[in-house]
Amino acid sequence: MPKTPFRVGAHLSAPVVLSDGRVYGTPCAFSFSGDESLTGGDYEKLATVARITAKRIDQRRQRVNDEEMAGWQLELIEPGKAASAWDRRGRNA
Repeated sequence: MPKTPFRVGAHLSAPVVLSDGRVYGTPCAFSFSGDESLTGGDYEKLATVARITAKRIDQRRQRVNDEEMAGWQLELIEPGKAASAWDRRGRNA
């Protein structure tokens, strides 16, 4: 473990991995003194918190995306007029 300006006796952390594979952050816990009672079960509890957090972030992002897209409308372009409806930069003329 890298040197810190304070003593770290025990440390647990678990990554918050979003559905697209990006790591959003990590919930963590530490104490100044060692704790021999920590087990893999303690890590699993923290990892569960990280998974629930990731799921909620993903749901929130999807909800925001859905709300933004709800206002979008497709515009019917008659055959033969498609080229004139868009300029060369791909923007509506």
